[in-house]
This record gives sequence, C-alpha cells and structure tokens, in this order.
Amino acid sequence: MNQVRALAYLLKKLTFEAGLGINNLTTQLETFKANLNTIARDVLKEVEIITEITFDDKIIVHSHDHIELSLNVEVGGVVTRIDIGVNMTLQNPTNVVTSAEE
Repeated sequence: MNQVRALAYLLKKLTFEAGLGINNLTTQLETFKANLNTIARDVLKEVEIITEITFDDKIIVHSHDHIELSLNVEVGGVVTRIDIGVNMTLQNPTNVVTSAEE
C-alpha cells in the first residue's frame, strides 16, 4: 500500500498538465522536461520507498492538446517496479496558448 501512496504522491507533484499546450515548441518542451526532472529529484529525497524515477528522453507531442511520455518508477518493498505511460488530451482545447509570446 505504501508503494501506491508514494506513486500517487509522485503523480500529483509532477503536474503533467503543465505540458499541455506546448505545441511542439522546442524551448518550452525542454523547460517542461527539466521541470519534471527537478520535481522527480525532489520526490526522491522526500519519499524513501521510491528508489528511482526515470523518464524516456522522448516526449511525443501529437498536437497542442495531446502529449505522451513514459515514466519508470522503481520502489522498495514487495512491488519493485512500476511502469506508467501518461497519455493526456485536453478536454477543452480552446484555452490553449499556441505562441511562444503569450
């Protein structure tokens, strides 16, 4: 049960929805990836049961309202590895910022 709580905490902290609306802009995508890695490092320090968090280098941006990435989490205890694919789509894409200036 601690593994599930730890994973739920990690997912809540990562705030993946911040990546929605990127629209293939390389600098924004790199900033988003760097932010995910920073949060992951912070969670590793806070939650002892999580031993490793890794993201695939590739984040697939299907459109400005749909991104996909892979996250691997290794935890201690009986459950030792959890693989998560995060695939998100905006329900209301009318609020998306699509230019770098906005």
